[in-house]
Amino acid sequence: MKYSENVLNILTTKTFKSIGDAWVNKHLKTALSYEAIVELLKVSSKDPVSEEAFIARRDAIEKQINLLGNYCDGAVAIGDT
Repeated sequence: MKYSENVLNILTTKTFKSIGDAWVNKHLKTALSYEAIVELLKVSSKDPVSEEAFIARRDAIEKQINLLGNYCDGAVAIGDT
C-alpha cells in the first residue's frame, strides 16, 4: 500500500482532543513536518503534546495501516501533491 508521511501526520493529528476536520483544514493546507504540527497542536489540543507522543501515535497508526495489506491501494491527504 502507498501512503505519504503527510497522511500519517494528519491521521495522527486527529487523534488529539479538540482536533477535528475543521482544524485540519484550517492549519494543514500544505504538508508540514511533524515538528511544525506538534507546535501547532501544543496551542490547540487539550491533550499534552510532545514530539515523542506524536511519533508513538504515528507509529501505531502506521502499523494499523500496514495490517490492511492488499485490501487498500493507498491513501492521499490534504496537501499531498
